Amino acid sequence: MSTLQPSFPARWTRLSIAGQACTTCKTPPPPERSLLRCTRCKRAYYCSEDCARAHFPHHKKLCRILAALLFNYIDEQPCEDLAEWNRRVADRMVQLSNHLERRLDYQEQNLMLFEPRCHVCFVTALALELEISQDNVNPRTLIPCPKCRIIACCSEAHWDSYRSRHDTVCDKYVLSVSCDNLLFKHDDIRWMQKEYVPVDGPGSYPPLPTGGWPSYFSWRQFPEVLSDPEETATAYRTLLTDRLSQPLTILSALQLAQEPSALRALPTLTIHLAGASQHEILASWATEEIMHCIPALQSLHTVLIDPTLDSKPIINLSLAVCPTCTTRSRSRIFSTHALTYHDFVSSPHYTRPDLVVCFNSGLHEVDGEQWRPTLRHIVDSGIPCAFTSYNKKEVAEDAAVLRELGARIVCGPKRNEWGSEVPLVEPMGVDVFYGNSTWWFVVMGQK
Repeated sequence: MSTLQPSFPARWTRLSIAGQACTTCKTPPPPERSLLRCTRCKRAYYCSEDCARAHFPHHKKLCRILAALLFNYIDEQPCEDLAEWNRRVADRMVQLSNHLERRLDYQEQNLMLFEPRCHVCFVTALALELEISQDNVNPRTLIPCPKCRIIACCSEAHWDSYRSRHDTVCDKYVLSVSCDNLLFKHDDIRWMQKEYVPVDGPGSYPPLPTGGWPSYFSWRQFPEVLSDPEETATAYRTLLTDRLSQPLTILSALQLAQEPSALRALPTLTIHLAGASQHEILASWATEEIMHCIPALQSLHTVLIDPTLDSKPIINLSLAVCPTCTTRSRSRIFSTHALTYHDFVSSPHYTRPDLVVCFNSGLHEVDGEQWRPTLRHIVDSGIPCAFTSYNKKEVAEDAAVLRELGARIVCGPKRNEWGSEVPLVEPMGVDVFYGNSTWWFVVMGQK
């Protein structure tokens, strides 16, 4: 699975984008000195010449293009409003994509979307630096928040007008940065429960405990694996909710689709993830929690389907299981197919699943020709299907699409108590946050 993840030197964290950490090793600068900087593109920062040299093979092509696009920042004026800023960023992303002659990858998108800027007038750090100051010597610079370090203003006057608002959300930015840094250091943030939930008696599954993540971690005897600063332990636990959100949402949907006795005795399980993305790939290790919660389960097959996945399919790849599952001859299988779901249904690899899940589908926003045949199949087949969304507005609009198709909604739309607690920053807004799978609904056939 590691080959599907971004390479170590290629990943940019929010702090490194903001120039507050080394682009290569992500180390913040010590108080007594500043980071070195790429003099050509002015985007990459380094704690040492060794880190600069290590990053250069991965950076040189992008560096050359970013340097060529610096002219965009000369004489750039502050934006009148957020809409103008978003248009400006969109134009820059198009230019970068055209120069690269391909679509921007996730890291390149973030580099443009989270470019350091004033949170009041949206003037960028580069524009301030390239601005010819009155004495031609000392260009202005952004003033970052000393706590979160990724939010900045271009002047004390703008901080005075914005500080009270920022104070209400600064802790969210801090948690977001902490999760980002921890994920960089530990590509596979995970926690594998080694013991089964008892088949009988208190604590047996189903159902999942009520009360969301605190009750879950108590139920599963969440270990205090990190004895480090509280901020790190909190980030670790928060990242676990992001990874474990996938299997817990699946288990919650299965509870709605099957009687407890049938689910408890289930020997095999096939889950299809329609519209799957890199996020589902990275969280694939956590599907073993499904096996740990269904004691009779011997075989779990997770299939990811979406046209944007790698064109070379992965067919029945065996994933590692914990020692207890190994001794019980359990198997966990993983497959991918670069197809729309309705095309996959017609392929020789299709078998009827026990559940379909569309994580963060945003189906109301995309081309109807891509989703409508898939949704038609899901509704007509009667296969239970869970849909998750980033926020309340999106889940309501997604549910409306299913209602138009005559779907029977058996749960929601409502908050998903197994949604991720990682605060993700909406790059096209100001102080707007969202989370993976924080809202959901479940359909089962037609009305």
